[in-house]
Amino acid sequence: IFSMTKQLYSVAAFFLLAVFWPALGEPLLPFSTSDPPWPHVTHPKPPSSLWSRGAASISEAKQPALPYPTNSWWINAVLDDGTQPIYNKPYHVQFLGKGVLVGLPEKKLQNGGHFLSQWFTFGVFLTCAGSANSPSAPSRTSSSPSSTAPSPSHVITSWDALSVTVQYSFPGGTTVTLPVVRGSPYVTALFRGSGSGALPVLQLVNSALVGVQVWPMKGKSSPASPVLHGNAFTLQLNTSQTWLLNFHQDVSIHWSASEVLVTAVSGSGALTLRLAAVPSVDPSMGALKLLRFHSGCVPVGAELATDVTASALRVALRWRASLSPEGEGKPCAPLMLVLPHLRGLLSSSNHRFNALQYDNLLGNLVGVAASEWSWEEPLQPLSFFATKAPEESRRAEILTQLTADLKYIGFSPDPYDFGKQICRFARLALIAEELEQPELQEKALDMIEEALKPWLSGEGGDALAYDSTWGGIVPRMGLTDPGADFGAGYYNDHHFHYGYWLYAAAVLA
Repeated sequence: IFSMTKQLYSVAAFFLLAVFWPALGEPLLPFSTSDPPWPHVTHPKPPSSLWSRGAASISEAKQPALPYPTNSWWINAVLDDGTQPIYNKPYHVQFLGKGVLVGLPEKKLQNGGHFLSQWFTFGVFLTCAGSANSPSAPSRTSSSPSSTAPSPSHVITSWDALSVTVQYSFPGGTTVTLPVVRGSPYVTALFRGSGSGALPVLQLVNSALVGVQVWPMKGKSSPASPVLHGNAFTLQLNTSQTWLLNFHQDVSIHWSASEVLVTAVSGSGALTLRLAAVPSVDPSMGALKLLRFHSGCVPVGAELATDVTASALRVALRWRASLSPEGEGKPCAPLMLVLPHLRGLLSSSNHRFNALQYDNLLGNLVGVAASEWSWEEPLQPLSFFATKAPEESRRAEILTQLTADLKYIGFSPDPYDFGKQICRFARLALIAEELEQPELQEKALDMIEEALKPWLSGEGGDALAYDSTWGGIVPRMGLTDPGADFGAGYYNDHHFHYGYWLYAAAVLA
């Protein structure tokens, strides 16, 4: 095992890498792929069979290389049975046993108006005809999966920072692939298979259809007609919400108050369905027209590249999108949604903003069509010390308090509280340095070093270990008790649990 000094520099290197990793042009990758100098353990809760990557079908599914992306926004899709919802902004997306539940969450005031939340109330369950009567389909009055639901048949086939691709497999060889891209106003599904069992079915949940029309309307099309032909349809719900249903080729549909059935397809090969909720405020149908106009450009993921200079961070977000539903056609500029804090950084000359807007807890999501988002953020000078030295009249008071605080009070046996404690002493060491008190500074650094030694050597009742199952660092007690160490054994809050450690190690190094 490394000497103490080498260990500290090694830990501090993780801190520096976390700060400057974007300069390498490959953000969001693991800090290291080398085994840490701790005992290897296996996790009592291994990844489920819902994980896969690079497989052409579920039958070819393979487990991904370590580490697993345990902190991804879509992680609910692979935990336990994978039926807990994810939020790709703007939609609630829930992968149930035989299909996917989609809804546009509504904002609600709670607790007498003291706080605002957003959750699913009604929406659409998307499946195929061969599985439409599955007991796992949600009822008309509940958004929860049935307790008699069979094991889910979906797997995660690929992912990146802003997308996850899910695939369902049904009897008869039918597959349904859903590239869920964060910020997309569409839910996209590719249906592959033969026969009527491979045709899409949309079932209404906690709502009902009051009208369906071909879009754009031709002549005096009646919303009461149960049989329609075309490649785009508007679905009017009794909740006053409208959805736009797009296909990349002509289809025939039959609809009732509870569902829409695709009964025939004019072409061959995979059928691409794109479903979009129309914003509630759309008096001139501008949003509806935008959603229809851009429906042919299908994003399936994104690539993120960064570059750091002395004064700025430059970011380029390149969408992987094409006019082919198979993702191999001509590249295009997808219609996506941007959050308010980022909109101000995107130049209007390179990014085509439009009138599409969705209400969201973080502010209005605004439509923008561009194959690449690029922006620059100025970097402020960073230091361990304050930009302004303490006033001379306060130095004596600060020194008195510093001396009082530099007392050994023992350290917590759990990694979270321990991290906060050594982080506190690291801050005291910096204060001592700024006050030009080398003896007090050394005292604080000695406390940190002595406290870290047993942890870095793998000692103690709650020692750290390398989890070779998921590919991460976990405390021993957290493995046997999911509630111990605030869930750190099950990968909860690692970003700030170990953030305290990294700060203290950087100060010490």
